[in-house]
Amino acid sequence: MWKVWAVSFDSENVTKYLNESFERALSLLDAESRQRINRFYHKEDAFRGLIARLLPRVLLEELNIPYPSATFQITDAGKPYVTLESHQPLGFNLTHDNGLIAMVYSTGEDLFLDAPAYRLGVDVMRLRLPHRQSLPEFIEIFSEQLTPLEQRMLQPSPQKRTRKRWD
Repeated sequence: MWKVWAVSFDSENVTKYLNESFERALSLLDAESRQRINRFYHKEDAFRGLIARLLPRVLLEELNIPYPSATFQITDAGKPYVTLESHQPLGFNLTHDNGLIAMVYSTGEDLFLDAPAYRLGVDVMRLRLPHRQSLPEFIEIFSEQLTPLEQRMLQPSPQKRTRKRWD
């Protein structure tokens, strides 16, 4: 069974926390995670990335799993998971965009198809079509990241008219 956690992110108030709290929270992460977060150009994006990277650690705390007993890893397909000394592996996937940060996670047999966390995925994205781009053109750009079902669900039916731009 999988579960989802979501965090609402208020960028209007984030500047209050950008300095001391950000640096303190960043120090809780491994070197690779810190490096990835520091690559963000906009500090708000870095803050969202930081919160996302902290969510699995908060989950371990919530499950009463000591952090030192956890080893963060990724599958060959790039899916993150955690091996644990005395528990089943924990698979998770993270996403963040605009005002939302989310994590899906699961433990146990739900994870295993070909590799841990293979079945888990979550994504959020603020959908705003670039000026002068139609919805079908926009979907085509992301077609490699969408399953065939997702592509069909996003395509407008012939009966529906779509606006050139979404706001």
